[in-house]
Formats: sequence, C-alpha cells, structure tokens
Amino acid sequence: MTSLIAVSAVWVAVGLATPDRTAADRLSRAYPRPRPARLEGAAARKRRACTVGAASAALLVATVVGGLAGVALGAGVGAATHRWLARLESAAERRRRAAVVEDLPLALDLIAGCLRAGLSMPASLRAAAGGTGPALSRWLLDPVERLALGAVPSEAWAGWAADPLLAPAARVLLRASTTGAQASGALRRLAIGERQRARDRAVAGAGTASVRALLPVTLCFLPAFVLLGVVPIALGLLRVLRG
Repeated sequence: MTSLIAVSAVWVAVGLATPDRTAADRLSRAYPRPRPARLEGAAARKRRACTVGAASAALLVATVVGGLAGVALGAGVGAATHRWLARLESAAERRRRAAVVEDLPLALDLIAGCLRAGLSMPASLRAAAGGTGPALSRWLLDPVERLALGAVPSEAWAGWAADPLLAPAARVLLRASTTGAQASGALRRLAIGERQRARDRAVAGAGTASVRALLPVTLCFLPAFVLLGVVPIALGLLRVLRG
C-alpha cells in the first residue's frame, strides 16, 4: 500500500516540479516540424529512463523510511531525481550544443555584415544559415519560416529567447525587427564576446586536462616512492630504536 501511494505521489510531484526547460524541449518548441525517427526514439528513451529512475528512487525511499513520512520524502526524492535526470544531456545533444557554440560567432558576424550591406533580416538569416553548420542553420532558418507564415517578431524569435545561449542575440534581432534599430554593431560585439568566452573555455579546458594528466602519473609513482623511499627509512629507524 505504501508503494502504491508513493508511486501516485511521485507522479504528481514530477508533474508539478519539472518545468519543460531542458535543451531537448526547447528545441522541440522552437522547431515543431517532424524530427527524424532516430531523434524521436532517443527522446522517448530519455523520458522513459527519467520516469523509471524517479519512480525507483521514490519507491526505495518510501520503503526504507516507511509510513506517511516515507511517502512524502519519496515523492520529493522522486521529483528531484526526475529533474536531475531530465537535465542530463545525451552525447548527441552535447555535440549539437557544441556545434552551435562553435558556429555562433561566425553567424553573428555574417548577419551583421549582411544587415550593414542593406539586406533584409530574412535574407541576412538565410545567408548566415548557408555559411554555418546544420545545428545552427536550423535555428537561423526558423525565424525566417515563422515570419513567412505571418508570425509577429516576438513569436518568430521566441525559440531564440528561450535558449540562454541565443537569448542575447534574440533581444538585439527582435529590437531590430520591431523598431528598425541598427543591429550590426551590437551583433559584432556579441560575436567578440562569444569568441572571448570560447578562448576562456579552451584555456580552462587545457588547465583541467593538465591536472587530469598528472593523476595517472601520481597513482603510478606514489606507491613506488612509498615502498622504495619511505618504507626502508621507517624500517631502519625501527631497528635502531629496538637495538
């Protein structure tokens, strides 16, 4: 009975405590077109894994603690587990996100150059999409398609605004679409900032790699140093003290 109550409680808690904010959900909202079956299957497997993991954690806590306190605690643990699992990105999602991060400064420069040359916003986005990889070109073409279907600028840039990586550019481009303000200078500054952050990440990654490279060396040489250097000295001192 306790397990059944825990299962019901965790479903309610998961539904209330997990907003639709993962990277995969942002992509699905921004791009409602049918996705390949492989991606749909991966998303379905991730949802099942999140549900099974949350339910298992809730049942375990409810069984160990027992009573109403176990049910309440299990529901909380299940909801937290579901949120944590949902935020984990798969390897494919990480690769797509890395491709977007890599191509974003170039795309911002291309859009800024096209706008400065007098092209319209849709034409600038199409030109930038042609010069970037498929991961970012999807984002660049989505506002164009939405505007062509009659969406207002705020709706066209909603997908960008919902993503933390693209939100700064979305604000600049939305302001340019609605007020006609010059966006080329702001886009160039954003591109410079993205390149600087990319360099900072590369430097931090190099430092982390050097630290990780020392770990195997330490694990190999430290036992040898203890056995060949410390142990003989300790044994010699012990003989002296006994003798």
